[in-house]
Amino acid sequence: MFRILWQKKALILFLVVLLVLLPGAVSRPAQMLSKAVLTEITIDKAGGEYVLTGEMVINEAGGGIGGGGMGGGGEGEKRTKTLVATGASLGDAINKMSASQSKQVSFAHCNLMIMGEGLAGENLADLLRYFLHRTEINNNCAVAWKEKGRKTTLERFYKDYMRYVSTSTLTQGPVESAVFKSGKYAFTLDETQTTAVELLRSQKPKKRFVQDGEVLHVLSNRCNIKTSFKDDIPTVNIKLKIKTQLETNPQASTESLVQLARGLEQRLLDDVTQTLSHIYGQDADVLELYEKFYRKHNKRLSFYEFFNLIQFNVGVDVTVIT
Repeated sequence: MFRILWQKKALILFLVVLLVLLPGAVSRPAQMLSKAVLTEITIDKAGGEYVLTGEMVINEAGGGIGGGGMGGGGEGEKRTKTLVATGASLGDAINKMSASQSKQVSFAHCNLMIMGEGLAGENLADLLRYFLHRTEINNNCAVAWKEKGRKTTLERFYKDYMRYVSTSTLTQGPVESAVFKSGKYAFTLDETQTTAVELLRSQKPKKRFVQDGEVLHVLSNRCNIKTSFKDDIPTVNIKLKIKTQLETNPQASTESLVQLARGLEQRLLDDVTQTLSHIYGQDADVLELYEKFYRKHNKRLSFYEFFNLIQFNVGVDVTVIT
């Protein structure tokens, strides 16, 4: 008997722990009964005060995730209730929101933070530091500018902010993006420029390209960047290799495919070249090129010299298949 019990010791230990913890778990109030759980927040500034808007999860039974949902017995239909609070600081606004609900505000389930246009003159890194150091919030929570978007996480924003040339980007709506220098809003990239940056970062755009009335789906994209000094000028050689599939004409001839490829190559070459000129003309190092030069080359240039001298050589190679 003792031998059998010894062989089952892991199972017995598990049951003992379960019996010890179960009474406390059963008696503990559901999370939504004691906390206002926000799944999405917007932070803005107006009239000298911070405005915090949060989407709080509730259900039809009125108990939220806890009483009739995750923490209670019934499921209940999940809905959201919009909460708004203002304050002289972000912390003050959070406290007022807690007081209005008689509950502690929780960001444990927050998956999106939208920064309002009223924060254009603020250092977002200082403002978001409150959330970065909160153990309950996930660093993979998305941060967006002005409108919903989910490409940049809280952690990614801070990593870019902490680089020597502090340049971060946030999604601005479905197709645009915003560039931040040293944590402050600098300028917006339109849809074409945003796509160009995605290509330069070896990302595969979700959008289709329309060329000469035909629709092309991007299958793969690879960007190779090499840095060098040519006649004492910091030179960046960029080669984009993009593979696309023609979706609108599966019987297209080889000649037609080549013509489409050459047309798209020239278009993307113009888009990428213009985007690089626009971004680096404003001293925004979105591709981390300043660090690349300093890691690989002995020649040292000041920040000012680098952005005034840098030159780009861009090549685009597009393949179209059926």
